[in-house]
Amino acid sequence: MKSAALGFRAHSGWTAIVALSVTKGLPRVLARQRLHLVETFTYEFRQPYHTAERMPLEEARAFISRVESEAQRLAHRAITELQKTVRAQGYELSRCGLVLASGRTLPLLPQILASHALIHTADGVLFRRAILQASATSGLASATVKERELITEVSRVLHFKPNDLMRRIADLGRPLGPPWSQEEKFASLVAWLALASPPSALTQTAKDADGMRICRVPSKSPATEQVTKTRRAANAPVTFETVREIALSLDQAEESTSYGTPAFKVRGALFIRRHDGFDSTIVVRTDFDQREELLAADPETYFITDHYRNYPWVLVRLPHVHPDALWDLVRMAHRLAASSKRRSSRH
Repeated sequence: MKSAALGFRAHSGWTAIVALSVTKGLPRVLARQRLHLVETFTYEFRQPYHTAERMPLEEARAFISRVESEAQRLAHRAITELQKTVRAQGYELSRCGLVLASGRTLPLLPQILASHALIHTADGVLFRRAILQASATSGLASATVKERELITEVSRVLHFKPNDLMRRIADLGRPLGPPWSQEEKFASLVAWLALASPPSALTQTAKDADGMRICRVPSKSPATEQVTKTRRAANAPVTFETVREIALSLDQAEESTSYGTPAFKVRGALFIRRHDGFDSTIVVRTDFDQREELLAADPETYFITDHYRNYPWVLVRLPHVHPDALWDLVRMAHRLAASSKRRSSRH
């Protein structure tokens, strides 16, 4: 049988699903649907962490668990039915792709419920995690990618220019009729990405230490491929060498020094350095809002000293930080430094 993949673009309480095959480089939609991931489609169940915010902790924990179990059951049932549907057309569903939001690592439940921003994040993560769990149970290998990186990643892997890629996806839906909104387009893109990904970029499991495994498609850059291998190494401790590999994989980044310690800059603007006063600690450029969220969510990992209180930097204890969180932090710091350099050059 020929291979096919499912693509998911999920929201709180529901998801768009597209079953896609590719023949001679051309995609074809085998099936599509919009699936409710809760049986009672009301705010109470579609926003479980918002609902749980008003409950005692143990009651909240039990409620969230019930909603996630229900979402996983409904997703598994839909996947099983789609496997039968496409098998009748001569295709085997063996892979899936899922679009992520921020891919942010979440803290423990009490910390989530104390932060409105984290509650919003957690609601989305719950339903996306349920989809990955159901996919793994159904025997699908999965790939995930952040939404803001989706078009870039698919363009790179499939060797299309972004505009050409989106034109192909728009044309793909015209014979089908509505709905063919961004939900279906992005679900199609991530399904196509899953089909084009090498086996090493896929996973059969839905969870790791923080509850959401993020599988990035390797880029053509050898430096970035090495970073991906480092991040996927089982139980590998995060060290300053990990920081170096991530930083130097970024555009125009170079190793330098700051206050006599190893540092990394982009076009001369500092975005990360090793702190000389604390063991296994780095100083990372951020913004004040992001820093406050990090400090509140995980004070064992993120902290500041009086010296940095009025400056947009955060200190990170490497033995405590998750590799995916570190990847996002370094990329954010690089982006902020590059932006500040562009602004200064215009004045």
